[in-house]
This record gives sequence, C-alpha cells and structure tokens, in this order.
Amino acid sequence: MKSKQWIWAGLLVAGVLTLTALGQTASKNVAFVYWNTTTNAFQEMALGAKQAAKESRNVNLISTAPNGSNPSQVVSMFQSASQTSKDGIVLQALVADLFARPVRDATAAGIPVIAIDAPPPANSGVDLFVSNDNAEVGRMLAREIIKDIPKDAKGEVVISNTGPCVPPLEGRIAGMIDVLKKERPGVTIAGPFNTNGANGSLSENYDVWNGIVKAHPNALAYMAPSNADASSLATLQRQTGKRLLVGGCDLEPTALQGIKDGYIKALASPEHWLKGYIAMRLLIDHAQKGTAIPKGFWDSGALLITRANINALIVRQGSEATRAAYFKPVAAAQLAKPPVK
Repeated sequence: MKSKQWIWAGLLVAGVLTLTALGQTASKNVAFVYWNTTTNAFQEMALGAKQAAKESRNVNLISTAPNGSNPSQVVSMFQSASQTSKDGIVLQALVADLFARPVRDATAAGIPVIAIDAPPPANSGVDLFVSNDNAEVGRMLAREIIKDIPKDAKGEVVISNTGPCVPPLEGRIAGMIDVLKKERPGVTIAGPFNTNGANGSLSENYDVWNGIVKAHPNALAYMAPSNADASSLATLQRQTGKRLLVGGCDLEPTALQGIKDGYIKALASPEHWLKGYIAMRLLIDHAQKGTAIPKGFWDSGALLITRANINALIVRQGSEATRAAYFKPVAAAQLAKPPVK
C-alpha cells in the first residue's frame, strides 16, 4: 500500500515539475505595429524587430502594417494586436493623437507597449520611447554639407520635407537650420518645401524636385530629412548632367548608390533597424524573464554615411544576416548600458 502511495506521490511531483517547465517555456505573443510596409525606414525597423524575435525561443511575433499610409488602418491593427499579443506591443506611429485611447486601453489592461521612432501619445501608459535624437541627425548632416560651403558664402540652401508635421522629420529640419544659421550666417534658407506630392509617390517626388531645382538652380545645397528626396535628386543629376550638393537621411538603396556614384554628398542614418531590434528585445526579455523595461527616452544613435564608408554600408544592407552581424555588438553595448535619459 505504501509503495503505491509513493508511486502516486512521485507521479504527482513529476506532473508539477512538468507543468512548471511548461510554464517557463510557454510561448509569448508579441507584436510590432508600424506605419506602412512600403517606406524603407519602416522596413528597416520591422527587420530589426524580426531579428530580435528570431533570436528568442518560443516567441510568436505578429508584424503588421498597411501597404500604404492609412492611419485609421494602423489604429485597427493596433487594436487587433491588443487582443492577440498580450505579452507586449512595439508601436511605430507618426500621428500620436489617433492612438491615445487604444494605447491607453492596452496599457490599462496590463499590456506593455514600447514606442519607437515617433513619440507615444501623452499620458497613455507608455513609459519607454526608443529612437534617435532627430535634431542631432539634422545637425550631423548639416555639419557635413557645410564643409563644401565657404564660411562667407552668400546664397540659398534649399530644404524640403516629405512629411510636414511628422515629428522625426521636423526634428531633423530643425537641426539642419540650427547649424546653418550658426555656422553659415550669410546663407538664406529656402523652404522647407513640401515634396510629398498629392499621393506621396516617388515619381511625384521627382517631379516636385524637378520644379524646385528649376526655380532655385544656383542653390548652394539641397537638403532633405528623408530618403525619397535624395534619391530623386540623384536621378535628376543623372538625367540632366547638372551637379548639385545634396544631403539626405535614411537608407534607401538608390540613395546609397547615389553616394557611391558621387551624386549625394552624405546621408544621415537614424539606424532604424536598431530601434526595432532594441525595443523588441526589451519587450521579449520582459515577457520571458521578467526583466524591467526602462523608463524614459532611449537614444539609439545615428550614423553619417559618406564616400568614406559607403562600401561597408552597402555590404551591411545586403541581407538580413549582414545587418544582424553588424548590429550585434552595437545592440549588446546598449543593452548592457542603456542610453536612457
């Protein structure tokens, strides 16, 4: 009789241990909700988030965005993610106000939300914002561009904007203007001109830039806070033979080629891949290990791209594996010593 009791007790203990082990390895459901699938910057963020999930065991990642800019659809996607991804959501949204109630409802329900790239809605329960200092991105670009503009120069510097009122882009423009006013006081700033066009297509962007260059043919430089503009200006130079001093941001492949071919002086990269990776890594570690999510602004940094490092950057951007290999030590250093303000 006692032997049977010992057997039953042993089975009970084994069952408890099995259930405990299962609890420790239970799948975690997380999501990355972002602005659209067509813009290079957002694609980079999605690849970073994907890599963080790939490196983790028992993680189900839903990565979702509209095929074009459709803010109301992004809101609906976030609300759906709140139902299916209870272990956390990384949100990249350019219009914070639309997400105030959905995000507040999610965080009130105990779902951790981390914002990246653009600030989260105020008072929504989001305690961490992972991005770069966009004003510094603009200053970084401007400091490189003015190397080719004499200190006593008179003339125009043309600045554009594909997204008026979009916080990251506005921040970069503010940084550009800050450097130009301080370091080249004789320069007149023309713009920022809206280069988005009616539908925000690359062909429309090119047409707008064609008109701007015709209206300002002798500008000292042409600067932009995003990659569509730099790509259009590189194409314009190829087609017309006119040489311009051009600076832009982000990592559109055609813009990278523009640096290599000598049509673009510099690009300032906000390193979007790293934002997606860091935010998702923090979310997963919180879900799996109970690691606390930091509070504040996590400055993930930026990188200036010129002829000096363009070949290495083209190699880095060649595949998902090359991105992951490049960023591995960068991410490890930030996670070991979080750059949180």
